[in-house]
Amino acid sequence: MDLTVTESEALRHNPLNEVTGSIDRVRTADGRILVRKQLRAPGTTGEGGVSHWRASDDPAAYQWWRREAEVYADDALRDSLEHAGLSLPQATVQESPDGATLWLDWVDGRTQSDLTMADYRDLAVGLGRWQANAGTPSWASKGFLRAYEGANLRAADDRGALALLTDDEAWRRPLVADNWPPGLRGRWAALVAGRGRMHAILAALPRALCHLDVWASNVIVTDRPVLVDWAFAGDGAVGEDVGNAIPDACFDLFFPADRVRELDATMTAAYLDGLSSAGWRGDRRTVRLGITASCVKYTWLVLLLLEHATEQTHQAYHREVDATSRYRACGQVFDLLTDWYDEALALSDELGIG
Repeated sequence: MDLTVTESEALRHNPLNEVTGSIDRVRTADGRILVRKQLRAPGTTGEGGVSHWRASDDPAAYQWWRREAEVYADDALRDSLEHAGLSLPQATVQESPDGATLWLDWVDGRTQSDLTMADYRDLAVGLGRWQANAGTPSWASKGFLRAYEGANLRAADDRGALALLTDDEAWRRPLVADNWPPGLRGRWAALVAGRGRMHAILAALPRALCHLDVWASNVIVTDRPVLVDWAFAGDGAVGEDVGNAIPDACFDLFFPADRVRELDATMTAAYLDGLSSAGWRGDRRTVRLGITASCVKYTWLVLLLLEHATEQTHQAYHREVDATSRYRACGQVFDLLTDWYDEALALSDELGIG
């Protein structure tokens, strides 16, 4: 296998994430098209950076630098995904003194804004089938959602953004006032205040091996959904991956936000079908509770948009977009998430969980 690169094209990724040095689509000397992803070990990038994106040596941390190298070498994971109707790209892992390089087969299929409602349904069925029986491997992260949400909320507070929840002027800015639903301000403040209970609920639910970053850019559909970017993968609550996939489909304008409630109904039903078809016999209400309580992941996102509501240009996943479209879509999803919060509280009381 000749990994000499003859052509290279940089691909989008989170530049704040210290673990990821680069991601490129490359052509090799033997004519293959691959994705080359460089993973950086802690201490190889110097000082600075955003604290919650720094590489970690702790296998339980969501920023453990070696996780994807372990994931792509895990034959049991690959087999369990294939059995469920999902897929994981083939990969070669190349170790180096300062990290590792992943050479992943290029997957040519539908992704991002090309994903259809049927694609999301198939994805949810596959996730259910997989998570009905998947074990917890040694590379799995622990406590991802609490750590991720908490770090982002603390970062917003450090910037002074948390105070915007009670700032009248911030909520009167046209992008906010004209595009977000009435009453969102008070309902979002309730979600932020109730974040501890949401985390307690999620911690008490049945467990599942989760991808933990299922969204439109990490799903490629060929004859089946292929999942990429396993950097956070690990222990989560049943339903948590679906609770991520639904809002994230719309936040970056990949899926029409005016269909987010249809997407919610479709993916919830499909995920339940996948679980039951693979032999899962738990209380179906706990699955819905896992989906809805996952609203807590986004406590900080309203604050971020309040911060940027006076700017002239706006981006969604590293591309410039119309500001009104961006804020209107996010407002529709925020409205859903506050409904999820209310639903999670009611289900929690009904089931005596959290």
